[in-house]
Amino acid sequence: NNTTVTEEFTLDQLTLHAFLTLSARADDRLVIFLWSLPIVYGLGANSLVLVAILRCHAMRSIPSYFFIIEMCLCDLTILVISIALPLGYTVFRQAYIADPLSAANFVPWYVYNSCWWTFVLSLVIMAFNRLVCTISPHRYQNLFSARISLSLAVGAAIMGFLLGLPNLHSCCYLLWFPEFYSSSYYPMDSWYARFDQSFSAATTGIVVFCYSIVLIALRKTSKMVGVVSGVYVLTFSTWFLLPYTGSTSKWLYSFMTSLWFVQNATHPTIALVFNSKVRLWSVDTLRQLSLLPSPQVRAEVVHLFFGRDVIATPITTTISNRTSRASRG
Repeated sequence: NNTTVTEEFTLDQLTLHAFLTLSARADDRLVIFLWSLPIVYGLGANSLVLVAILRCHAMRSIPSYFFIIEMCLCDLTILVISIALPLGYTVFRQAYIADPLSAANFVPWYVYNSCWWTFVLSLVIMAFNRLVCTISPHRYQNLFSARISLSLAVGAAIMGFLLGLPNLHSCCYLLWFPEFYSSSYYPMDSWYARFDQSFSAATTGIVVFCYSIVLIALRKTSKMVGVVSGVYVLTFSTWFLLPYTGSTSKWLYSFMTSLWFVQNATHPTIALVFNSKVRLWSVDTLRQLSLLPSPQVRAEVVHLFFGRDVIATPITTTISNRTSRASRG
């Protein structure tokens, strides 16, 4: 059934030209620009990490990297949907989707939410993986063999899409509301919203607990733990708590939405910063794409500016040396 809503703009104000030029669309232009930054970065960073892992036989053979690959794929899918819905729907409003309760709004959100559930389950498995590797390494190979890890990754994807199925029913729609710059369950008192809140809180507790134990055992991971846990907790808590504040400020909801895009960009950033193998192969990937100068060019630049010669060792040689011992998790 169609829903009667009061539209903020007329159709002639919803063209691309109007979006780019009308002063009445200034707020939309601002949020689209701000959202585009983490979305574009997230697409690039996740793609880079994914390609780097797939190019390296040693890394893609390690069971723990199965979950990193899965999380990258989830991030990429979510970010692509974010371009089609939050960005596209905000720019073109009712000219883009006439009925907010139509399948064009809730079906993409089903895929989005299912990928999010898959990501969360993978994050929990990865946290438990790191916990076992840290406190009980002699059991690690038995609990996280290649076959078991692949089964867990596939199982997380299947469970994620099963958990999202209620979003296809009118009792549990997840919809985008461009006038508020935010998504929300519809109706807002849906039982699924409470389930989402409880499930997210439980998984947050598991992730924080596992990485806290890892932190105690390996204090050098403190920064990684803070980023992983902090962003996840902040993202999920604001999405659930903000509606209960009674605030109707679209800027607060815009900030909340921004956190989701930041969340999708945080995971690959952590991999690039804290994982030397991923970082080295990512640099080599950029060089292969001619986005970074070759070793010979770098050597010539150093000689030109500093007047000294350097040995132009190909980065793949360095990577091969560093990943030759990558048979452990």
